[in-house]
Amino acid sequence: MRFKPQLLTGLEILQQRDRLSIKEQQALMRIQKGYQGELIFDRLFTAIVAEKVEFLDDIEIEFEGNRMQMDKIVASGDMLALIDIKNYQGNYYYDRQGLKIGNTLFAQDCFEQARRSRRIVERLFKKHGVTMRVVNIIIFINEEGSITINDEINEVVLNYVEIPQWLLQLKKQADLPQMKNWQQLLLQYQPSFYKAENLCNPRRLLTLKKGICCVKCGSFDLRQERYKLQCRKCGYQEVKRVSYYRTIKEYGILIYPVPIKRKEVVTFFGKNYSESTIKTLLSEYFEPLDFSIKDGRYKNDGQTFERLIFKNKKYFEQLNGRMNWKSS
Repeated sequence: MRFKPQLLTGLEILQQRDRLSIKEQQALMRIQKGYQGELIFDRLFTAIVAEKVEFLDDIEIEFEGNRMQMDKIVASGDMLALIDIKNYQGNYYYDRQGLKIGNTLFAQDCFEQARRSRRIVERLFKKHGVTMRVVNIIIFINEEGSITINDEINEVVLNYVEIPQWLLQLKKQADLPQMKNWQQLLLQYQPSFYKAENLCNPRRLLTLKKGICCVKCGSFDLRQERYKLQCRKCGYQEVKRVSYYRTIKEYGILIYPVPIKRKEVVTFFGKNYSESTIKTLLSEYFEPLDFSIKDGRYKNDGQTFERLIFKNKKYFEQLNGRMNWKSS
């Protein structure tokens, strides 16, 4: 399953509560565009081949001190395809000098990144005696973008119109004997944390808009009932405990990798929300930095609420049952 990139989630949270700098706006638009391209490819992949092959979405691997990220990894027969999806507009060219658009030469390009990722996976497989053939697939997903290759390369490069045919070929290869347990092997090398710059320093944190934000429309104007919150703007309802938990996680993303601090969380919520509920949730769901000291500081994994729900579906389904509880 594909999740929003951590940085995209963080920038969207920050945008709800503050004015973004020009650099932050540019980063937000760039990452949003990349994510939209990945979703477009996912829809094509699901329609043509998804049930026939094993795959991983948005996987990050750290091996022997080297870290790589890949938009999609697919196994078909004896081949492992490392798929890099580019939502680029314009006419691109690749030759011995590198990737170009017009007269502009990219200092670092997707081909160099793809080759580095392939080398990391090949070394990992060699260490574990895996004989799968590792191939780079670079996909230009944008209908208004294209790339022309003017050199011999080892990578498979696809423009938008070429994607369906390649997926059909992939589907045919899926009938060949498949390598087992490759997913489990790669997942062993997922880092336990993600790398990110601190989005919000303590000074900026104090200036952010306080409160719980409606997950549907972004409004902070919420009506509180005993077990749920309702947005006065769009009418969306959310179980109060879920709203609190989600907002604590949003705070954690903004300050990552700094530890979660109870006093800061209370300030982040503002005066309209229960400090005792915040304390209860922190004590129940977050691990103290030091069990011997009750100083209100907790470990911050920086994970998004979306990922948390996916990992704990049953719990949140039960929690959402409180939506129908009566306040009386």
